[in-house]
Amino acid sequence: MIGRARSSQLVRRVLGVAILLVPPAVVLLDYYRACSDGWQPEAPLLDRMPAIGGWSWLLFAISLLLVAARMGLLQQVCTRIAIATVAFLIGVLVIEILLGSSGICAAFHLRPPHSVFEFRPDTRAYVQVSAVARNTHNAQGLRAPEMPPLAEARRVICLGGSTTECLFLDNADSWTGRLMSRLNGAGRGRYWVGSAGRSGYASGHHLRFVADSPLVEHTAAVVILVGVEDLMRHLMQFDAGDVPPPRVLRTCTSQLIANVWNARLAHGLAVDSTGSAYAHKRHGLVFPAWPTFPTYEQAVSAYRQRLRELIAVARRRRLNLVFVTQPVLWQNELSGQALSRLAIARSFPKPPTWKYLTPENLRRAIDQFNVALTEVALQEGISYVDAAAVLSGRATCFYDDYHFTREGALELAELVADKLLAGEELGQCRDVGIVAQQGWRKRAPQPAF
Repeated sequence: MIGRARSSQLVRRVLGVAILLVPPAVVLLDYYRACSDGWQPEAPLLDRMPAIGGWSWLLFAISLLLVAARMGLLQQVCTRIAIATVAFLIGVLVIEILLGSSGICAAFHLRPPHSVFEFRPDTRAYVQVSAVARNTHNAQGLRAPEMPPLAEARRVICLGGSTTECLFLDNADSWTGRLMSRLNGAGRGRYWVGSAGRSGYASGHHLRFVADSPLVEHTAAVVILVGVEDLMRHLMQFDAGDVPPPRVLRTCTSQLIANVWNARLAHGLAVDSTGSAYAHKRHGLVFPAWPTFPTYEQAVSAYRQRLRELIAVARRRRLNLVFVTQPVLWQNELSGQALSRLAIARSFPKPPTWKYLTPENLRRAIDQFNVALTEVALQEGISYVDAAAVLSGRATCFYDDYHFTREGALELAELVADKLLAGEELGQCRDVGIVAQQGWRKRAPQPAF
């Protein structure tokens, strides 16, 4: 009996210690696994919270256990702490389930389902944007109307960063909205266009989305406007988004905390109803100091590899890609009016502390990414739109360094529509949803429009 009692006591102690120490250990292992794979924290404090919380929990737990052992209270402490820890974890799980079922959480690369953003940009800070910029999202979190049945429309999904999301352009003024109008006005059947643009997302993020998302299935084309976020993330010394963050940072609870931290407490790139907070933030962007001027050989080489991986994944999933080069306002000679619009390569009201950030330097940099895209597309036989060759340097097309005005969005939509309507390339005159190109797919049935 005594032996059994001691064994039971030992088991309870071990179980109590495990319940106390395993959760923070799992969080830390996941965090450092992501770091070793290449993920880098972007928000200095918020993205490091799993490590800070995990180490704090471990140190507190170990200290508490040592003190309890010295006082001969290890059994009681282990039991009580185990109960408290289990209750805490159950509470976190319940909160996560409630948040997940509430519809306020967004899937990767998307916005929360049925979310509506409405901005009234200050026309002194933003020129030629929508007076009221309404961003509405459907049940999947795409900026678009609800998806029609496959038999009723050809689906096109657009990926990109902030230049695809077009926060300060109304639904009808964004280039994805213009693209849908242009395609439907061509008399070639009905088209549906959805935007999965997310500010700050680069080619690595798009690669993960194309690889995993069911939304790209049965699309006529996946259009990807890419380049400038890869450049910006390289200059900011961030990763390119191809490595997922730690799992704890992908939870609904983390999303809610991040929204409060960034928007409500204004620690991130917050946007208020007038756009003035964002205008202030974008003129205050701080780039890490480089010991010398940046070099791009490795960054562009890695960019080429990600584009090739995108193509390989698309072929495995039988998707039809259309790449779009990134147009920008930067060029060697800009008028005073154009210079006043720049936020990153700004001359006034306050020049950036890092003297490298000039229109000339940044134009040379983005040109390298655009050249890489066109070369990869030609080598792999992928359709592309060289929007940079047509729009770059035109002040009427951009309200800052690279975000589109209404005119710029319209012209980009026209360029992309012309490519998509070239039925010889995409087969869209014959097929709906599933495109038969280079033997990648079976031919879809003829739709009845």
